[in-house]
Amino acid sequence: MPAGQFLLRTRDTSKSDELTGDLDIRADMTINGAGAAKTSIDAQGSQDRVIEVWSAASGQPLPAVLIRGVLIAGGSQGYADGGGIFNKGDLHLIGADVRNNVLDATSAPGGIVVGAGGIANSGRLQIDGGVIGANRGGNAIGGGGGPTAGAIGVSSRAMLVLNNVIVRGNSASGGTGGVNNSGGDVQVNSSSIVANVGGVGAFTNQAASGMPLSSSSLTVENSTITGNSGSFDISALGVTTLANNTIVSNSIALVAFEPVNIRATILSSTDPTKTCFSSAKVVSLGYNLDIGTSCGFAGTGDRSNVNPMLAVLADNGGGTLTHALTPGSPAIDAIPTAECILDHDQRGMNRPSPSGGACDIGAFEVQSTSGLQFHPLAYPIRLLDTRAGHKALATPGTPLVANVPIALPGDFADGSFVVPPTAAALVGNVTVDNTIGAAAGFATIYPGDTPLPLASNLNFVPGTIRPNAFTVAVGSDRRIQLLSNTGGDFIVDITGYYAPPSTGGLFFHPLAKPVRLLDTRPGQTAISMPGTPLTAGQTLVLSGRFSSGGLTVPSSASAIVGNATVDNTVGAPAGFATIYPGGVTLPPTSSLNYAPGTLAPNAFTVGLGADGTFNLFSNTGGHFVIDITGYYDNVGFGGSVFYPLAQPVRQLDTRAGHAAFVTPGAPLAADSTLALPGAFAFARSAVPTTARSLVGNATVDNTIGAPAGFATIYPGGLTLPLASNLNYAPGQTAPNAFVVGIGAGGYNLYSQSGGDFIIDISGYFASGAGTS
Repeated sequence: MPAGQFLLRTRDTSKSDELTGDLDIRADMTINGAGAAKTSIDAQGSQDRVIEVWSAASGQPLPAVLIRGVLIAGGSQGYADGGGIFNKGDLHLIGADVRNNVLDATSAPGGIVVGAGGIANSGRLQIDGGVIGANRGGNAIGGGGGPTAGAIGVSSRAMLVLNNVIVRGNSASGGTGGVNNSGGDVQVNSSSIVANVGGVGAFTNQAASGMPLSSSSLTVENSTITGNSGSFDISALGVTTLANNTIVSNSIALVAFEPVNIRATILSSTDPTKTCFSSAKVVSLGYNLDIGTSCGFAGTGDRSNVNPMLAVLADNGGGTLTHALTPGSPAIDAIPTAECILDHDQRGMNRPSPSGGACDIGAFEVQSTSGLQFHPLAYPIRLLDTRAGHKALATPGTPLVANVPIALPGDFADGSFVVPPTAAALVGNVTVDNTIGAAAGFATIYPGDTPLPLASNLNFVPGTIRPNAFTVAVGSDRRIQLLSNTGGDFIVDITGYYAPPSTGGLFFHPLAKPVRLLDTRPGQTAISMPGTPLTAGQTLVLSGRFSSGGLTVPSSASAIVGNATVDNTVGAPAGFATIYPGGVTLPPTSSLNYAPGTLAPNAFTVGLGADGTFNLFSNTGGHFVIDITGYYDNVGFGGSVFYPLAQPVRQLDTRAGHAAFVTPGAPLAADSTLALPGAFAFARSAVPTTARSLVGNATVDNTIGAPAGFATIYPGGLTLPLASNLNYAPGQTAPNAFVVGIGAGGYNLYSQSGGDFIIDISGYFASGAGTS
C-alpha cells in the first residue's frame, strides 16, 4: 500500500460480510505500507472495527497475516471483541500502529469473553515495534479488573508476544487500561507500558472462567511500566514472571493474588508503603529493589526502602521509552556478573557494560562511557593473504571454506609496526580475489566469540577482485572473524586501530559535509584538479590539510577519512591503487581494484606524513576522485571518540520481506533521498542520541533492473553535496564502507538512479572526556 489514507466507507450490517464494514481476512495475506506515519486504514469512527482476521476451518492452518508499516485507526465496535482489530488467526504486526479505536460494549448481551478498544486476540498475535495508543475499551461487565481492555485483550488459549512496543494512553473504565490476559499466554519484551487508565492500569493476568489459574501466563522482561492509573499497575491472578523491569506506578505497583516470580526489578510508587499488595504472594528470585518495604523482599541482593534515583521518562534509544538510572543510583552494578541473566537491556544495549562487569537492576543498563581513540599505523600491515605463496602475518595457503570462519588476531606486530593488546577495534581493508572460480557470494568481518551477524562487508561474483574498507570490534577472545558463504581467496590489510584513551590517541572530527579533494577528470571541480589521468606507476602526492568552502582540515590533523573512486571508463587496463601515508615507501597493500570500463569506489582511513601529505599510487593509471568526510587529531575540544558495537547491526534494508530497523519494503525511486535516524536500536545493538557520527557499510542491490548510477550518504539538514559513496552498474550488488556525520534529523541516503539499498552500522562516534 502506498502512502495515503484508506477509508472504510460502507457500514457492515451482517458483521461477517467481506464486502462491507471492516476488512475481513480469511486467507494468508501480506499488507505492506509506507510506514505508520504515511499509510493508514481508517474506519472513520462509525463504520465498524478496522480488521478482522478469521480462524480456519476445522483441521486447517490458521490464516497467516502480516501487516507492516500501517496505521490502523478509527475503528468503533459497539458489540464485543476488538475496536481496531479482532484476530482469530495468526497475525504479525511489524511497525504498525493501532490508535484511536473504540469498543463500547456496555450494551453487549450476555457479557463479554474478550473485549478491547485496540486489539482483541483469540489466536496468535506477535507485534514487533509500533505504538498501541489512545484506544478505549468499554465498561467492564462484572466490575473492576473485568474482561475489557483499552489496548489488547487476550482470550483463553490465545498467544500474544510484544517486542519493542509502546502501549500508551489507552483506557478502559473499570477494566484494564493496557493488556488484559484472560487465560492466554502473554510475553512482553523490551516494551513500554505507559499512562494507561483503568480499574487496573497496565496488566491483568487471570484465568478464564472455569479454568485453573495455571492456564493463564504472563511474562514481562526488560520493560518499563510507568505512569499508569488504576487500583494497581499489575493484577496477578495467574502464573506471572517479571524480570529486569522498571515499574514506576502512580498507585500500587503490584497486587499478587497468586504467586509472582520477580527478579532484578525496580518497583516504586507514589506511596512507598503500598508498592506491593498481598506481599506474601511475591516470590523473590533476587536482586530486586523496592522504594519501600511492602514487597517483603528477602532474596539474594534484594534492596528495600531505597530510592532507585530514576531520570524522567524519555527516549534513551531503542525506539521505546525508559527511565535512565542517574549517577549514584543503588540499582547500578548491583548484580554480580555471574548472576546477569539477560544479555541486553530494554534498548538493546549490552549487559553488563563494560563486558565482564556487574549488571544493573531494572530495564535500563548504564553503558560504559569510555570511548576509544584512533591510532593510525605509519605503514599498513598485511594481516591475511590466503593465496598460495603470498606474504602476510597469516598465510593459510588455501582459500576459505564456504561458511567456515577464519579467526584472526586482534593484536599483533610486524617488525616495528605494532597493534597492541589494548586495541579494541581494527580499521582496515578486505579484498576478495574471486578469479579462481568460486561462486558468487558475500563475506562478513565480525568480532571473535560472537555468532555471525545479519551484516556483510563484501558481495562478489565469479572472476572479480573487490575490496572494501571495514571497522570491526575485537572480541573478548582478542580475535576477529572473517566468513565467506561461498569460500574464496581473501586479503586483509590493517591501517589503524582504536584503543582506550592514552598518549598518542586521536579524536575524530567530522566535516559538516564531504569535500572533493581530488578529481583528475577534465573540467571537474575539486581542490586538486590536474585535468589528466594518472599514468601507469605514478604516485600522486596530496595534502591532507586544506581549507575549502569554509571547511578546514587543520594543521593538527594526523589522519583523514574519505572515499576514493576510480573512473576506469577511459580505457585503462585492469589494475589496483594504493592510498598510504606520506613519507614512506609504497606498501604491499591495495585500496582499490578495478577492471576496464568500471567505476569502483572504496572508503579509506589514512595517516598523514609529518608534512601532512598522503599518497595515491596506481599501477595502471586512470582517473581518480577523492572525497574527504573527516579527520583525526589530538585536539579534544569538539572531537569525538569511537564506540564499537558488539556486533554490526542492520539499520536499513529496502528489499521487501527483509529484517532491519528501517524496512520501507520498496526500492528507492530515482533522484530520491531517504532520511535515516542517527540514533536507533535493533537486534541487541543500539546507537544513542549522543552519537555525532556513524561508521558502517552500505550495499546497493541493483539486480532488480535499475540503471547504472550513484548514491551519496551525507549529514541531515544539508543540500546534496558534490560527493558519492557508491557507483554501480545494472545487475550489480556493490558494497562500500562509510563514515557520516549526524546532522539535523539524522543522515540522508540519496540515490541518483534508484534501487535497493542495505546499510549496516558497526559503531559510532560521540563526545568523549574532555570534549564538547
